[in-house]
Amino acid sequence: MTVDTAHWNAKRVYFLGVNTGFVSDGEPDARYIDFYRQRSSARLYCAIVGNVVVPNGHGSNRSTAFLGPEPVWSELAYAICEKGTLPGIQLATAWDGYEGSRNFLSADGDRVIPRAKVLVRDFGIAGVEGVLSSFNSAANLAVDHGFAHIQFHAAHGYLLSLLIDERICSQAERVREGLARISEGLRDQGVETSLRISMRTGNIDFDGNGSEKLQDTLAELPFDLVDLSSGFYNINKRLIYPSREDVVAGRLAES
Repeated sequence: MTVDTAHWNAKRVYFLGVNTGFVSDGEPDARYIDFYRQRSSARLYCAIVGNVVVPNGHGSNRSTAFLGPEPVWSELAYAICEKGTLPGIQLATAWDGYEGSRNFLSADGDRVIPRAKVLVRDFGIAGVEGVLSSFNSAANLAVDHGFAHIQFHAAHGYLLSLLIDERICSQAERVREGLARISEGLRDQGVETSLRISMRTGNIDFDGNGSEKLQDTLAELPFDLVDLSSGFYNINKRLIYPSREDVVAGRLAES
């Protein structure tokens, strides 16, 4: 979860995606549905169900939910909607073999970016198109289930955050263009869209070269909102979960 649990946009309140852990065999259970039902009301504009893995994707931990055709997803969207809140969903994927650091500051954080470059180097055009296809399929499936806000999770060191950044991925422009097409298609259907990004990774040298340029480029993509988070899990989780008032104040100022 980013620093703001509720985010104001033109007097609209958003409940941002969280990992509840209320998952059984990759599907939301009754506690998951109750969690969002209890937090939805006419006073909350949109509740975004957090960190849901796209088809053919990979979870970031054992408690990650995987989007599919199961009716529980329609039940979840309805549980939010019936309380007067717009149902949203955050789509994400890691990669095969991904393992999140248990520490707030990773002991080998300086190796994350070089490893990421190696990881995405061999994707090729077919690999990139496969990822985009999975997100497109997930978005359409989510809409069929009744979700009316689709967020693409391109932050925290997950796969999209690597693929959209030309400092890491040579095909970043192709990925951004693909995400733009998906978002435009959703918006044509009246579906609200957003993109979650990390303003920084936590690697000081890397962040000091090209971060603002990337942010400007992403802000120009055809999404209704850009959700500003920060940090990569395997570099510096303190940026994702700021706990001190000065850190929170700094985050707001940077935003």
